[in-house]
Formats: sequence, C-alpha cells, structure tokens
Amino acid sequence: NTLLTLMHLRFGEFPKLAIMISTLITAFGLFLIIEGLLYALFPNTMKSMIGKMLNSSNETLKWTGIISSVIGLILIWIVKE
Repeated sequence: NTLLTLMHLRFGEFPKLAIMISTLITAFGLFLIIEGLLYALFPNTMKSMIGKMLNSSNETLKWTGIISSVIGLILIWIVKE
C-alpha cells in the first residue's frame, strides 16, 4: 500500500498511528464513493431528500445525526471485536 508506505516513512516510530490515519482516509474515501454514487444514480431522490431536510426542524436533524452516529459506532465496534 503506497499511502501506508509513505506514512510509515513519516510516522516510522508510530506504526499504529500510520495505520489509523490510513484507515481514516480509506473510510472517508468510501464515504465519498457511496455518496457520489447516490447522487449519480438517484439525483431526483437526493434533491427530494435535501428538500425534506431543509423543511425539518433542527431538533429532528440533530437527533437523526446522533442516532446515525451511534449506529455507526456500534457497527464499527462489532466489526473490530
């Protein structure tokens, strides 16, 4: 893995840090791929969802974000165990 090799040169004394950063960049890349595919494959649906978000209360958006974050954390915890 080229990125991991470059990071190992930079963080050689901290190999776990290099792996964590590489994993974080990979996760962010996967997020961008999935979101980009959703917009590419379902543009009208995504526009509709954005419109619904704009009409939602801040409280609803806040709790949706918190619940999504907790579910994501649980999924990561299950996979890492």
